[in-house]
Amino acid sequence: MIPIRAEETLKTIENVLKRRRDTSRILKEREKQMLSGEDYQRMEVDLNKKQFLQPLDSVNTKANIYYIRQKFIRYCDHHPRLGHWRTAILEQNCNKGRMMSFLHWICETYLAKKRKKGKRKSVNQYWRDFKMLYRRINGAFVDANDSNEVVRFELDTTSKSKPVAGPDDLLLLLVQHWARDEHVFPTEDDRHDVATILLFQSYTGGRPAEFVHSSKGKASEDPLGEAEETIEHRRLGERGDTHDDKGADADDGLEYDDDSDAGGGGGPEYDDDIIFDSDDDESADEDGLSDEGTDESAGRDSGYGTDVAMTQDTDDCYPVVVDGAGRPVRQNSDAGELTESGEAIRKCKALCYEDICLWIVKNPKKGERDLLAMEVHLRHHKGVDNKPKPTTFLFRENPLPILCPISHILTRAIRDDAIFVDGYTSAEPFFATNLGAQRMRAMKVHWKPEWLKRPVFRRSVRTVTWVKSKTEPMTYATYCSYIDRLGKDTGFEDKLTTYCFRREAYRKDYFFQIHNEMMKRQLQRHLDKTTVEEDAEDAKDVEPIVEHQLEERTRLQQVLCDLSKDLSPQAIVARKVTGINLMIALASRQEFQTRKPRSAPASKDLVKRGSPAPAPAPAPFPPPDEFPIVCKKTQCIICMGNERLSYIERTRAFNRVSHMWDHVEDVHLRYVPAEQRIICYHPICKAAGLVLNNVMHFKNHVATVHEIDLRPKVFPY
Repeated sequence: MIPIRAEETLKTIENVLKRRRDTSRILKEREKQMLSGEDYQRMEVDLNKKQFLQPLDSVNTKANIYYIRQKFIRYCDHHPRLGHWRTAILEQNCNKGRMMSFLHWICETYLAKKRKKGKRKSVNQYWRDFKMLYRRINGAFVDANDSNEVVRFELDTTSKSKPVAGPDDLLLLLVQHWARDEHVFPTEDDRHDVATILLFQSYTGGRPAEFVHSSKGKASEDPLGEAEETIEHRRLGERGDTHDDKGADADDGLEYDDDSDAGGGGGPEYDDDIIFDSDDDESADEDGLSDEGTDESAGRDSGYGTDVAMTQDTDDCYPVVVDGAGRPVRQNSDAGELTESGEAIRKCKALCYEDICLWIVKNPKKGERDLLAMEVHLRHHKGVDNKPKPTTFLFRENPLPILCPISHILTRAIRDDAIFVDGYTSAEPFFATNLGAQRMRAMKVHWKPEWLKRPVFRRSVRTVTWVKSKTEPMTYATYCSYIDRLGKDTGFEDKLTTYCFRREAYRKDYFFQIHNEMMKRQLQRHLDKTTVEEDAEDAKDVEPIVEHQLEERTRLQQVLCDLSKDLSPQAIVARKVTGINLMIALASRQEFQTRKPRSAPASKDLVKRGSPAPAPAPAPFPPPDEFPIVCKKTQCIICMGNERLSYIERTRAFNRVSHMWDHVEDVHLRYVPAEQRIICYHPICKAAGLVLNNVMHFKNHVATVHEIDLRPKVFPY
């Protein structure tokens, strides 16, 4: 039983009473601010003076308008006789021929260059976006007759293959992710978060935006470019220029192509399954309006189309604040923005701790241990701003740790120190309760108040080293890039996207199949195949074991890849506790980027039938005294103080001094301002709390005390 002190209970009651008083005060203030009859009359006069009321667009709709406007700007620049884009799109200038020519130009510019025929679905999406732009500029709909004749091209009407990721694919992906993936994550917390989101998507069929933050950036802030043009006119007025097409190439943020990836450059790529959050027959938005939706009485096309999920993201939308020692400052998401009742405001649309309710439930079978259960409330569904209706999913324990979302969330909470009761820093207390003796049926695991509004899955930020942010959510683009890479490494023929877990047939069956006999049959078939492959004749086909840098990951893969279910209840609990503790230990470490291959000759199969033999605990962190104060000239002083790395990587020496210089400047000091206070990362100096005034003082200290010269070469005082 988790004890709760009387002082904490009294504090909770006081908070409830305070909230009720604040609510009553707010209601009284609102009554005083209600409009009178004269106020409503003045409002009517003001509204009648406005010829066109701009629709209240969603964030996705604003982004769609922004990107189609950028394409139309480029089209006008390609045909100089059209003039400025605002003149070219006016109702008296933008006729049927111009609209058809614009769509034909899109097919040639964005589709033909990829040596394939344009999809009708792609062109229809561009057309819907253009109609929305047309309406907002002219205050009128596109003529219904013209609307029916515009899209008349020889387009590809065949549907693209839509791969479905089933339970067997999920198991294969997780094994690849935990045991065979040779890529290095910024932090091992990211590796754990990706696996947890995969499980949530598979169990719930939820959109990625339910769990991570999907930002539209500047595209949703100024879709018509009014503020942008105002600044541009001021700049041109000062210079005396008359035309500047800067910003026209800032387009290409979104391409509606069923067979191509949206976006380009060095960033992650996404295909149409991410761009379109619905199939062809689900292209209507939340209001039920589709491409054919017209206002017959007015003879005009509405121009509203699919509320697509944009793939654009901005990595710099969350500034990282660091202290004088170069460490990220613990940012308080609860401060600064509060509701009228004094509660914190959620700054991002992502899964937060307040959306998860973890319970310890009394086992209905007498004599058996208590069980863990979890409620997850998904709030950020499509159209949440208009129809807020969260969906609640119930989870129970899975015997296999690799398929148990509760184990992953428990790992995340312990790692974040988000549990309200102190002392719960491991998995053992959660599996050793006895509610029957306390005459309790269930007990809720409470989160700390400061963690309720914080996202569960957060991004890694870079200062001197990579660290997990306390408040900044993981971005949509980051998660999709990890999924794309995982699908390629696993060997999937089709591109793996987040929508592979959301196909219609899969959504209907998966949530139930994952717990029932189908999964048992699949696991049994896999185990039978493993038994056959133990013969000497088939031993040559066993894949080589990957040698991981971290001992925690090597031990963890033995636990997670143990798919045996014919164990005693005590052995299942012991395996789950070991897996959670190892995931916590692994999340606190970090692999080092290396070009050396990490595969070794196979000696045994990765997936075992029996429970893994208990491996010796990893060596404790070496004390600071084990690191000499005077170091080798080719050692990195910052890596030496990074406790997330293994001891070998902390003490590694580069082949040349110049290589060490490049490493320190490009990896560590690149993101540190020259005048920022910074600590000395040598274990002895770090334990003493030594802080240097700036980067130059840091380099002088390293040269004089630790005898490591950094670029540029410095001399003692």
